[in-house]
Amino acid sequence: MPAADTAGAQLIQAKGDAHEQAFLDTLKASSTSVNTIDTDKLGFEQAVAATQAALRKGPEWIYQAAFAGGSWGGYADFLERVPRASKLGD
Repeated sequence: MPAADTAGAQLIQAKGDAHEQAFLDTLKASSTSVNTIDTDKLGFEQAVAATQAALRKGPEWIYQAAFAGGSWGGYADFLERVPRASKLGD
Protein backbone atom coordinates (compact mmCIF):
# COMPACT_ATOMS: atom_id res chain seq x y z
CA MET A 1 0.00 0.00 0.00
CA PRO A 2 1.41 3.44 -0.91
CA ALA A 3 2.30 5.75 1.95
CA ALA A 4 -0.06 8.63 2.68
CA ASP A 5 0.93 12.01 1.29
CA THR A 6 2.76 14.26 3.68
CA ALA A 7 1.28 17.61 4.64
CA GLY A 8 3.85 19.27 2.38
CA ALA A 9 2.89 17.09 -0.59
CA GLN A 10 -0.79 17.85 0.02
CA LEU A 11 -0.05 21.59 0.10
CA ILE A 12 1.88 21.41 -3.18
CA GLN A 13 -0.95 19.46 -4.80
CA ALA A 14 -3.56 21.96 -3.57
CA LYS A 15 -1.50 24.89 -4.90
CA GLY A 16 -1.07 23.12 -8.26
CA ASP A 17 -4.81 22.39 -8.47
CA ALA A 18 -5.63 26.03 -7.67
CA HIS A 19 -3.19 27.28 -10.32
CA GLU A 20 -4.67 24.89 -12.90
CA GLN A 21 -8.22 26.00 -12.10
CA ALA A 22 -7.25 29.69 -12.28
CA PHE A 23 -5.70 29.16 -15.73
CA LEU A 24 -8.81 27.27 -16.92
CA ASP A 25 -11.03 30.08 -15.61
CA THR A 26 -8.89 32.63 -17.49
CA LEU A 27 -9.22 30.67 -20.73
CA LYS A 28 -12.99 30.41 -20.36
CA ALA A 29 -13.35 34.10 -19.49
CA SER A 30 -11.43 35.10 -22.63
CA SER A 31 -13.94 33.36 -24.93
CA THR A 32 -11.27 30.88 -25.94
CA SER A 33 -12.67 27.54 -27.11
CA VAL A 34 -11.92 24.96 -24.42
CA ASN A 35 -12.99 21.33 -24.51
CA THR A 36 -12.87 19.66 -21.10
CA ILE A 37 -12.51 15.90 -20.85
CA ASP A 38 -14.47 14.83 -17.77
CA THR A 39 -11.98 12.35 -16.36
CA ASP A 40 -13.99 12.02 -13.14
CA LYS A 41 -16.96 10.52 -15.00
CA LEU A 42 -15.20 8.67 -17.82
CA GLY A 43 -13.06 5.58 -17.58
CA PHE A 44 -9.57 5.89 -19.02
CA GLU A 45 -10.42 4.31 -22.40
CA GLN A 46 -13.50 6.54 -22.72
CA ALA A 47 -11.38 9.59 -21.86
CA VAL A 48 -8.89 8.62 -24.59
CA ALA A 49 -11.75 8.34 -27.11
CA ALA A 50 -13.18 11.69 -25.96
CA THR A 51 -9.74 13.27 -26.36
CA GLN A 52 -9.41 11.93 -29.91
CA ALA A 53 -12.87 13.31 -30.76
CA ALA A 54 -11.94 16.68 -29.25
CA LEU A 55 -8.71 16.79 -31.26
CA ARG A 56 -10.68 16.27 -34.47
CA LYS A 57 -13.03 19.15 -33.56
CA GLY A 58 -10.04 21.45 -33.10
CA PRO A 59 -10.74 23.62 -30.05
CA GLU A 60 -8.02 26.07 -29.09
CA TRP A 61 -7.46 24.18 -25.82
CA ILE A 62 -8.22 20.74 -24.42
CA TYR A 63 -8.24 20.36 -20.64
CA GLN A 64 -7.44 16.96 -19.08
CA ALA A 65 -6.63 15.17 -22.34
CA ALA A 66 -6.04 11.41 -22.02
CA PHE A 67 -3.53 9.51 -24.16
CA ALA A 68 -2.63 5.87 -24.55
CA GLY A 69 -0.20 4.16 -26.85
CA GLY A 70 1.62 0.87 -26.60
CA SER A 71 2.70 0.39 -23.00
CA TRP A 72 2.14 3.95 -21.78
CA GLY A 73 -0.78 6.20 -21.00
CA GLY A 74 -1.54 9.32 -19.07
CA TYR A 75 -3.16 12.72 -18.87
CA ALA A 76 -2.12 16.18 -20.04
CA ASP A 77 -3.45 19.09 -18.01
CA PHE A 78 -3.71 21.37 -21.06
CA LEU A 79 -3.19 20.98 -24.79
CA GLU A 80 -2.98 24.06 -26.97
CA ARG A 81 -3.82 23.90 -30.69
CA VAL A 82 -1.04 25.07 -32.97
CA PRO A 83 -1.58 26.35 -36.53
CA ARG A 84 -0.26 23.52 -38.71
CA ALA A 85 -1.59 20.63 -40.69
CA SER A 86 -2.03 17.29 -38.96
CA LYS A 87 -3.66 13.90 -39.48
CA LEU A 88 -6.55 15.23 -37.37
CA GLY A 89 -7.10 18.28 -39.60
CA ASP A 90 -5.76 21.81 -39.57
